[in-house]
Amino acid sequence: MLKLQAHNWIGKPWLEGLGILAVPFLCCAVLLFLPEGFIHNDVFPGSLWLFLIVFIDVGHVYSTVYRTYADKETVSKHKRLFLGLPLLLLVVSVLLHSISGLLFWRCLAYLAVYHFIRQQYGFLKIYSRKEADSTIRRRIAAITIYAVTILPMLYWHVSPGRNFNWFIPDDFITGAGHPLLPVLIKAAFWLVLALYAISEMIVSIRTKAINVQKNLVITGTALSWYLGIVHYNSDLVFTFLNVLCHGIPYMTLVWIHGKKLHAQKGAFLRIIYGRFTLLLFLAPLFFIAYVEEGFWDALVWKEHGDVFSVFAGISFSLPKQALNIIVPLLALPQLFHYVIDGLIWRIRKDSFNWTKIL
Repeated sequence: MLKLQAHNWIGKPWLEGLGILAVPFLCCAVLLFLPEGFIHNDVFPGSLWLFLIVFIDVGHVYSTVYRTYADKETVSKHKRLFLGLPLLLLVVSVLLHSISGLLFWRCLAYLAVYHFIRQQYGFLKIYSRKEADSTIRRRIAAITIYAVTILPMLYWHVSPGRNFNWFIPDDFITGAGHPLLPVLIKAAFWLVLALYAISEMIVSIRTKAINVQKNLVITGTALSWYLGIVHYNSDLVFTFLNVLCHGIPYMTLVWIHGKKLHAQKGAFLRIIYGRFTLLLFLAPLFFIAYVEEGFWDALVWKEHGDVFSVFAGISFSLPKQALNIIVPLLALPQLFHYVIDGLIWRIRKDSFNWTKIL
């Protein structure tokens, strides 16, 4: 008889299960109840756009602050990193945008994709860390998580006519290849999943145990990336799945980490991570995200004046020379989030106090 294993929790099972593991499945379930006309509508309702882009997408970026600058111990250990990295990223961003605005956004888009893929690999590592598995099994799981994220992106690149983009139109280098390429990519996607399922069945029969969390991470990732990029050709569906399935688990992870590491430290952090203070954790993120997006809309995009009416007084057109500084400056929190995230969740090297709480 097979035994379901769910012993890899890093926080409270109900919070972790709901805020990390269940998110892609709940989001995909919501799609079943959306009318076809709404799914393929090119115009987002303002309230939905505010929730997805501002509160979740931009908000999760600022949750990195809790993991970095709000942690005095971490900052004191890595002063040069936290002072020098933003400055370096700003200088490089200004140079890129001065050369070409499209080049800047293209580099940012590919860095974002890398960050999104690596987050899923990170969750895979977390929920398989206690498995007494072989090197082959670990490699199969790693190949699978990379395949179910990279293959949909390849499909996007060889399938012109997608009704969505990552940041701006043409930020990815796309083009029509051989007509069989999209078909082959789809086939490879399902073949990888089938091979993974077979390997897991064989191991589960031998060990008489199933790692539920690891399999939920891989299945949820495959489902959300395939539906969001390959199956649906919808800007709303892509944004809905892309933002929620990435942003909510990330903020949940930050909350769990902070709750365990800082609950007994410092008056400020004790308040933020108190027993009933999730709102205090989220409110500053939402406020700062709204302010940032307000400046984006007033100075750059000028698309959601109704949502950011309080910024109407500073809405004016800027010359290209000014945008070469303003755009990289506004994008700096996002860029810093992409880069620093590859460091702050290291499990093997405890320089950022991660393994201490596991």
